[in-house]
Amino acid sequence: MDSLTHIYFAHKLLIMSGRDTSAAVCSLFPQIDREPAYFHRMYGHPFFQIKRLAKIGTGIYKTGTVQEELEGDYAASRFLHDRPRMRSFAETFECETRIKLSPFDPDFLSVLIGYVSHTYQDIFNNPMQAFLPQSVYPCGKWELWSELDPIEFRTILYYPENISAFRQEFFNDRLWSIRLDGAALIKAMVNRTAVASIVQIPRSTIDSAFESFGLEEVAIEQVKEAEEFLIEHEQLLSKLIRKYSAPSTQHKGAANYPVTS
Repeated sequence: MDSLTHIYFAHKLLIMSGRDTSAAVCSLFPQIDREPAYFHRMYGHPFFQIKRLAKIGTGIYKTGTVQEELEGDYAASRFLHDRPRMRSFAETFECETRIKLSPFDPDFLSVLIGYVSHTYQDIFNNPMQAFLPQSVYPCGKWELWSELDPIEFRTILYYPENISAFRQEFFNDRLWSIRLDGAALIKAMVNRTAVASIVQIPRSTIDSAFESFGLEEVAIEQVKEAEEFLIEHEQLLSKLIRKYSAPSTQHKGAANYPVTS
């Protein structure tokens, strides 16, 4: 998904879990690893990196400054550099929806929901090594991509008019109207990412990924409920990706494509 859609998705999850919606912008935190290119999706995206990076990113996004002990730190410098870009996408979201994301002062669980939502949602976009360093195998929607032109579908889907229409239909669906526990939602996103792996990820690795966030364990019933929602979400998302990346939806002319994750 493109950057703005990541914010829309995180915002919906935060509403559903009754958390602080200002943390929707934290769904862009993984994108600090776009520079240098060899870090992209391998530094900021993996689950085991999230707890440390989320804390750094939250402080810098809120204050616009780097703490003295973080001077020279790669992640801190990237968060500071990307802060204006993140704020611009948050402002675009506010303009489009007339929903305020500020003031930004979320609790850590809300930050984690926003952050984890990006890694999970990215399995629809590109192969995602979400469990580095414990597992090097990528997760992705292989069957969906085999049905589409795996290169050209992005060209069509991310055309501004198409992705805007996609968001309109996707986020106005009835499926967003339920309530879910926030921690259970995070664990469910980790579980569903693992299901998309090209090889089976050991249960111990999946559990370690969730434990790395420092959250308390959640009830199995709550996780199951969250997973049922995510499965329904994945089915709808796949359906709409097929619809809005079909050649018949292609527009002519040059496009200013949004930056993807």
